[in-house]
Amino acid sequence: MKRVMIVGLAVSALAGASSAAPAAAPAYDPHDITGVWTQNSRFQPGPYPLTPEYAAILKKREDDEKAGRPYVPGGDYCLPGPLIRMMTLPVAPIEITEIKGDRLVVTKPNGSIYRIYLKRGHLGPDDLNPGIYGDAVAHWEGDTLVVDTIGLGGSQDIDGHTPHSDAMHVVQRIRRVAYDKLENRILIEDAKAFTRPVTGTVTYGLTPEIELGEFFCVNDRIRIRDDGSVGITPAK
Repeated sequence: MKRVMIVGLAVSALAGASSAAPAAAPAYDPHDITGVWTQNSRFQPGPYPLTPEYAAILKKREDDEKAGRPYVPGGDYCLPGPLIRMMTLPVAPIEITEIKGDRLVVTKPNGSIYRIYLKRGHLGPDDLNPGIYGDAVAHWEGDTLVVDTIGLGGSQDIDGHTPHSDAMHVVQRIRRVAYDKLENRILIEDAKAFTRPVTGTVTYGLTPEIELGEFFCVNDRIRIRDDGSVGITPAK
């Protein structure tokens, strides 16, 4: 009986050990957002509040799509996607690297490169050229990186079809809410194309096992749809 009691106590001790709380997540610096991150939520800002002029542009694009004449961003599907599409389309991960505390570089496998400067303000009007990713500067507010981007006149759509003007202004508030999770709250305003600003949130999970490879677009008729499927645009 004594031997049985001892064994029982030993089993109980092992059972207690196995039911102990899981190991704590690794420590992390909330100001370190580098790494490969894969989107795990959809960006849902709601319908874009377009002015009549830009609503007409969108309608024409939709009508052309139905008629077999799809809108081609920039006239070439080989161009990298615009800023909002890059940061919110969950087809491929983003990789964030930091260069000596001077800037962050966000890349995507399709060749998108978004540079965020940490030690300067926006370029002046004489130096600001329209770009697909514009001029982005950032500063920290506590544990939140506030990224302010202007100069986005190098693209003509937000998400592959919705138009915007050269006045579009994007503010992203990026926060590492856990070791393996980023949250990005996005504000989009456009004094020419929108009747009011819009907001939405997207989250990403840390995926260090993924390595971004090379990508070269050699056929501008190939389309990657929002769901990640691939389509071919009809020949012109």
